[in-house]
Amino acid sequence: MSNGVSVYEAVGSGEDFIFRDFNPAAEKIERLSAKEVLGRRVSEVFPGVKEFGIFEVFKRVWQTGKPEYFPLNVYKDDRTLESWRENWVFKLPAGEIVAIFNDVTARVAAEKELQFSNILLENQADTSIEGILVVDETGKIISFNKRFVDLWGIPSEVIASRSDELALKSVLNKLVNPDEFLARVRHLYAHREEKSREEVALLDRRTFDRYSAPMFGKDGTYYGRVWYFRDITDLKSAEKEREKVLSQLQQSQKMESVGRLAGGVAHDFNNLLTAINGYAGFLLSGLPEKDPRRADVKEIIDAAQRATTLTRQLLAFSRKQILNPRVIDLNSSVGGVVKILKRLIGEDVRLETRLAARPCTVKVDVGQIDQVLINLAVNARDAMPMGGTLTLETETLSPEADFFERHPDLKRGPLVCLSIRDTGSGMTAEIKEHLFEPFFTTKVKGKGTGLGLSTVFGIIKQSGGDIEIESEPDHGTVFRVYFPFLEAVPKNGEKDKNGDKKKDAGTVLRGSETVLLVEDEDSLRRLGERLLRMSGYTVIAAADGPSALAAAERHGKPFDLLVTDVIMPGMSGKELAVELVRRKLARKTLFMSGYTDDAIVQHGVLEPGIAFLYKPFTADALAVKLREVLDGPADQG
Repeated sequence: MSNGVSVYEAVGSGEDFIFRDFNPAAEKIERLSAKEVLGRRVSEVFPGVKEFGIFEVFKRVWQTGKPEYFPLNVYKDDRTLESWRENWVFKLPAGEIVAIFNDVTARVAAEKELQFSNILLENQADTSIEGILVVDETGKIISFNKRFVDLWGIPSEVIASRSDELALKSVLNKLVNPDEFLARVRHLYAHREEKSREEVALLDRRTFDRYSAPMFGKDGTYYGRVWYFRDITDLKSAEKEREKVLSQLQQSQKMESVGRLAGGVAHDFNNLLTAINGYAGFLLSGLPEKDPRRADVKEIIDAAQRATTLTRQLLAFSRKQILNPRVIDLNSSVGGVVKILKRLIGEDVRLETRLAARPCTVKVDVGQIDQVLINLAVNARDAMPMGGTLTLETETLSPEADFFERHPDLKRGPLVCLSIRDTGSGMTAEIKEHLFEPFFTTKVKGKGTGLGLSTVFGIIKQSGGDIEIESEPDHGTVFRVYFPFLEAVPKNGEKDKNGDKKKDAGTVLRGSETVLLVEDEDSLRRLGERLLRMSGYTVIAAADGPSALAAAERHGKPFDLLVTDVIMPGMSGKELAVELVRRKLARKTLFMSGYTDDAIVQHGVLEPGIAFLYKPFTADALAVKLREVLDGPADQG
């Protein structure tokens, strides 16, 4: 764009000026023709012009002869800005004043926009969570933000030097792997086109995410490289915690799946074992005392009993065994089992107890807790073949919230902790991961079933507790068992430690009453009929609820006892019992089932006052239970 040129002649002492020349560029800028202005005073063409200080500049140049520059903002009638002008004023030899001016509105606007953009970028850089460093093609620092300096703690004199080499040296002494870092930087400077992203570990345990990219112009010219650094320490920690929680969830889901499978297998085994025990008993009772076949039958019975133990261990792991919990002081339970443990662990292992001074009151099945202690003590003994120390310790705790986040199955509140500590061989992380899985064992073949710790796990979980393990190879092992603490005092009842009333050794096991037996498994129904008749009872058997109701109606008078399976097709044992009581066709009820706790609870069986016989059972157990129910109080079913 051409410059506008105006020539002025001073009027009087320079208080006003007359237009003598006005070029085409000036006409365009001012939007006035030369005819409109030539020969006229400036104050006449531009009223109010004195307000802008133009005459003062013109007068000084006219008087001194020294050129001057001044900017001028031109406003509209409504006082809004119209344009920006640049003006140079000179004095000609003949005495006229020349004003050379230009409209720079677009340029000034662009400069202001660029200035605003730069300020915005600088503010963004300084408020960014990323440290930013920009170097030119020679490695000289040309830009950085405050976050970069703060992240690395680079001295001010190093930054002031603008030397990337000095900055790099300042950084290297803070790194876990400085050689690797330096080699990567050198590689990127040598390979200008490459981008790079890595994690950088610092000696102060921080972790930075580092990203670097080259800067190229549109014509392909290399201008340098930009580096971004972000502190991801908290993010990495959160990721590790998330992975840990996810791993715990997956392990919990796996254990739950195995538990459901174990519970299902245990139910089927219970029915089979009931039949095996019963029919093996028939064989044994039918053989003379000196018959060599009795030894074979006894082996069958012994095998069935071992299988029964395994089944109960599976049920313990799956947390579906039937428990008889009561409020106890865990200190007493630990103290009571010490004598047994001393015999089990042998003389090479020293047993120490550190029991809390205050009662450690919990609600658990005493017999099951004894089993937990024994199993853990035996494992500790096996981990100390050359001897060592086994320590049992109890204490009460009031954990913080983060503890319960790691143990979500525990009820929040005060806890009792039972610790079992040994000085044995310890174990690897891989072993700890599988430790509570059924049939997992580190013992040699024939020395363990792999059900000991899975049983411990199930008992603790089903009792509302949790267990954790701390162990490293050659540094021993600590099992910590947690139970909710109860503000209650254990009561001493007339029960044995398993919660059962003592059986009278002189109980008569035979009877003459009439029994309605309902069992959907054919082999068990036949076995039950035979056992009952052998004990003197009159028996009517049915395969399901409707058949049992029809048989009761035909019988025409109340049965002394209904013996029924709980879960059957169509009508459950509970529904059958209720209907027979309503029709006054059964005086008392004995439920039996090989299903697990949850299943029979859903059918309303495990309630106070309701008699229950758990499969598998022996002929003697059935005989005792029958007399207990028939000779006991009236049926509540």
